[in-house]
Amino acid sequence: CINLAEMPSQASPKTKAVELKGASDDIMRLPRGISSVRNHLRHVDNVPLLVGMFCGATPSATREMVQIYQENSDVVCVIGSRDRPHNAAIFAQANLAVALTPLQPWQCLWIGLDGRVDNKSAEPHERFAASAMSVPALLDCTHCLAVLPANHDLEQLTEWLQQGRSLLANMRQALSFGLFSSLLALALLVTADWLWLPLPLAPFQLLCFLLITTPILAFSLLLAPIDARNKKEMVPKNEPPKLAHAIKFGCSLFLRALPGVVCLSILHVSFLYTFETRLRVPAQSLAPPALSEASPSSSLLPSPPPPLQPHPLTVLAGALPDCWPASGSQLDAETDETAALLAAR
Repeated sequence: CINLAEMPSQASPKTKAVELKGASDDIMRLPRGISSVRNHLRHVDNVPLLVGMFCGATPSATREMVQIYQENSDVVCVIGSRDRPHNAAIFAQANLAVALTPLQPWQCLWIGLDGRVDNKSAEPHERFAASAMSVPALLDCTHCLAVLPANHDLEQLTEWLQQGRSLLANMRQALSFGLFSSLLALALLVTADWLWLPLPLAPFQLLCFLLITTPILAFSLLLAPIDARNKKEMVPKNEPPKLAHAIKFGCSLFLRALPGVVCLSILHVSFLYTFETRLRVPAQSLAPPALSEASPSSSLLPSPPPPLQPHPLTVLAGALPDCWPASGSQLDAETDETAALLAAR
């Protein structure tokens, strides 16, 4: 237990540390007073952050201790009464604040020394005073996440924290799945382009994969049931994101996607080879088969027409020498003479 009350001014600085001797004779020095906690954390160790009990706390010392926790990247949740005006500053300082509504005096049971219970009925002015006090109390709780009623079970807060952790873990898994799917599709397309292969996904198929299929599967991860094991997990520090963490996360996603890219590329190449070998149609197989003379179906086909006999003039013109003059009038005259001779015969 750490005493947050300050030592008297006449006390020696050496007395501001408390020595505790455990079973193993190990001496542990704890600070005394809120002013010596920061010096202890800076020069000795972080034992004050691990101690779960404090005493001698005032509203100002409590707020200072909450600030010390936040300076060391811890997330602080504060639970306190809403009717104490001093708690408003502590609620504003904490990362998460929950206010409790205490029972009013007229709602309590008066138990005497003899065990007799006297349930006094409240007067009208007492009820009015209680309702009037609730207005400024609610104004002091503006920084609180929730204001619980007087008969609320505090054990339900642990269930809320467990649900919050599960939802946060599911959101992290959904975002990781979306990034993994996008990286897998990108690596698959780049690999196919490097190998001079056709693209495994058409543009429309790629849009459907990234905008429809992946969000639906990622949304299903958000609906995962609550894991009871996250209650025992250590809360991470509330530190700002660093470049090294982003690089580490990107490398882990790339290493996870690498086996899938290799397997899908091999399947893509094997499918292309299979389609090329099995679906290739020779050009000669597209022509109709020739019918033999002995086939019975050949008699059913009509006989081909007889070949046309060339005209005598055409034959005679084809027998002319190549050096024949190309004069049109001379050719017409000779053609007329030849036709006359043939007619005379």
